[in-house]
Formats: sequence, C-alpha cells, structure tokens
Amino acid sequence: QRVLEIGAGLGLPSIVSGALGAHVVATEQLPLELLRREVARNAELVAKAGGSVEVQELDWNWSSCELRAMGSFDVIIGCDILAGVQSGSDHFERILHVIGTLLNDDGKALLTWIPRCG
Repeated sequence: QRVLEIGAGLGLPSIVSGALGAHVVATEQLPLELLRREVARNAELVAKAGGSVEVQELDWNWSSCELRAMGSFDVIIGCDILAGVQSGSDHFERILHVIGTLLNDDGKALLTWIPRCG
C-alpha cells in the first residue's frame, strides 16, 4: 500500500508502516533534517520488510495542483496533528483539504490526537 504521513515529526508511524511493508511518504514542513535522520536510522529494518520510507516537504497551504503532484495514497495517517485545532478553523480546513486532495477514492485516513487541558 502507498501511505502518506502528514505532520510526520520524527516519523515513527511512517517507520512502523514501512517496517510492515508499506511504501510511505513521510511529510513535514521544512526543515526536514531530523525526520531524514530518523528514517535513515531505520532504513535497514524497513528494507528487510520490503517497505520504503521517503521524506518530502509538505506545506498544508499548497494548492490542489501542487498537492496532486505528489500522487495519490491508499492510506493517510496523521499522529497528533489535531492538538489544539478547532473544528471549522482554518488549520482544520487545510488538513481536510490535504486529505481530500491526496486520498484515493477508496482510501482511508487515520488521525489520532491526545486531548490536552489548558
């Protein structure tokens, strides 16, 4: 399966998906050095499983045309990218736009978040 992680941070969900045999594009805003480092540290584990993890920039403000250049995905994952984001806010709408543009018609999007007080 082709998997996209949005807001990958250090890329743990991407690395795990790759280690399960998925072909993953781990995305984050610039700079990408920390994400690239963690993916490189785990490249052998991912390769042994037949998966792959590629690191790319993704800005949630990109137009639909810019997003479509990335291709489409069977699964889109986002771990803790909704922290502090209110439904209907501009940030929330940008996340939905990215998912709606890049997800295959029969694909699945999985987003997780941890409720925080304060």
